Amino acid sequence: MSAPARHGTCLSRQIMQNPLASDPSDLATSATILPVSAEFGDPPILSQSRRARTLRVAVPVLAGVSAAAAIVAATRLPRPHQRAIALTALGTAVGVGLVRWQLGRLFVEQPAHTVKGRIGALEIRTYPATVQAVTLVEGVFWRRALDEGFRRLGAFIFGSNSAGEHIAMTSPVIATAAVAETTAIASTEGSTTDGAAGLNVAFIMPEARSSGSLPVPRDHRVRFRDVPPRRVAVLRFTGRYEGTNVALHQRKLLDLVERAGLTARGEPTFAGYDGPSTIPILRRLEVWVEID
Repeated sequence: MSAPARHGTCLSRQIMQNPLASDPSDLATSATILPVSAEFGDPPILSQSRRARTLRVAVPVLAGVSAAAAIVAATRLPRPHQRAIALTALGTAVGVGLVRWQLGRLFVEQPAHTVKGRIGALEIRTYPATVQAVTLVEGVFWRRALDEGFRRLGAFIFGSNSAGEHIAMTSPVIATAAVAETTAIASTEGSTTDGAAGLNVAFIMPEARSSGSLPVPRDHRVRFRDVPPRRVAVLRFTGRYEGTNVALHQRKLLDLVERAGLTARGEPTFAGYDGPSTIPILRRLEVWVEID
């Protein structure tokens, strides 16, 4: 295994002192990547932005139609039918609202990517070049670092920039440990800087934007980063936005990558697609690591 892969595995084990029992079912008996075409047809570039635009229109329309139906039922239909139809329409409107609230990730742009195949629990993806707005948060708990990074980046996209421009929100928010060469992340839910340089929190900018076309952030701690095309191994999970939960799955990801005979490059990245108001069981959380 290459030096980056060994470093990543060592880092993950330092994060979580307790051993993680790997489930053999998480990995195919063969390390061959199973092509998506075998299950789902040819893997297209995913266009979440188009889906998001459709949902942003469809959900309010459905909620409005349901509310209108409730009003009509309450005022114009024969009395025996009013209550049942009004309650049904009102329930539909509330249900649509709950879906919108809990699955907000479906309504924002996500970076286009191609799913190349799967190895057990791992998904292999390729991403084109992207631009990220990134900020380094130092010296606080992992969750606090994530929240502080989100706050800085949120201020930037909501107008705290040289043009006062509102930039479209994207998903996921991503976070990667900025680790000093000879040290590692703290092994508990404590400081992110027990020898570590901190946590890099980033938003992926909309596909149509380049670093040159973006306004200058007013917060000097926010900068832009051009990320070249890359191939990543991904492990999806659910749960809470806690450092221990993320570290557990980062270690599992690195173990699966090593067992699959793949070579990891750099540190694992956390990707969160849902806000804190989404209940943990419905959250889409992922850990990524770049592979050769």
